[in-house]
Amino acid sequence: MTTGADRLTADRARRLALVRVLLEQGRESVRDPAPFGALGLLPLHDAVEIFLHVAAEALGARVRDRTQFLPYFELIDAQLPTENPLAERSAMDRLNEARVGLKHRGLLPDHGDLAGHSEAVDRFFAHNVPLVFGRELTAISLVALVRDADVRKEMEDAERHLAADEFSAALEDAAVAVQRSLVRAGVTGPGDAPASPWASDPDVARAIAELEALITIQGLRIDDAAYRAFRTITPSVAFSRAGSAQIRWTGLSHPERDQVEVALQFATSLVLRVEDGLAGVERTYKRFGVVRVGNSLVTRHLLAHVGASPAAAEGQQQASEQGPEEMSQ
Repeated sequence: MTTGADRLTADRARRLALVRVLLEQGRESVRDPAPFGALGLLPLHDAVEIFLHVAAEALGARVRDRTQFLPYFELIDAQLPTENPLAERSAMDRLNEARVGLKHRGLLPDHGDLAGHSEAVDRFFAHNVPLVFGRELTAISLVALVRDADVRKEMEDAERHLAADEFSAALEDAAVAVQRSLVRAGVTGPGDAPASPWASDPDVARAIAELEALITIQGLRIDDAAYRAFRTITPSVAFSRAGSAQIRWTGLSHPERDQVEVALQFATSLVLRVEDGLAGVERTYKRFGVVRVGNSLVTRHLLAHVGASPAAAEGQQQASEQGPEEMSQ
């Protein structure tokens, strides 16, 4: 018999992580003053709808392309024990009616009803996620949404260390993941690139790298106070030219669980924002016919000229920047 754990594939975990994001957006939005709070119904409804689709798929329910919102309940219940169907169907019916009125007719729900809709959605997930997948929604990690495989693995390692009460190791993995994400977004730390003439001192180079990172996170609208707090309780990280992480502890040596939990939550949020910002940058490069090679930007024409080899393009780019005298040395 298939269990909840068996149903939670990597792809479904990613989609349920997205459900968590939408749920949190909805919770926050419905607290806004009228009329803006009404818009919170949209992410709340989307979160429920995505979950129903994922649950139907996991249970093997016979869903058609044009299956509407409420029929999902009947299709899913047919795959569940009779004594334990999906919960909160009537409440989700009311949510659906309010959402249709808002989205398709511009009808604002009573502001006093928004908190009730949000609470009903919380109850819906509290009962139904464990029913189908054998765990709470909060146990579905947002790390599943990280696109960079290396960074995702480091964050997954951090979560495993946290679960094993290995708090220092968890903070090390989180710090490496954050720094790797920033480096791949174009922020270079000590060891990633030749030091500037005015930054030959390692401490100065580290300070410059920290300033670059701070500018980057401010540009991504990440709370710089939270970033500074994160850096206070995590080790500093630099990468060798071979890509290995060099970790140096300078502050906290005996972290507590709640500190580590907050640090991992922040690291996940930061990495996702950096990736989203980097995706926008890369789309801009693509429109201009430019690609990133290492820490340099080159045109596709140059890449084709050297045989479409990024390594060769990087070498030629560096050679052209050195000038004829340095090239002959």
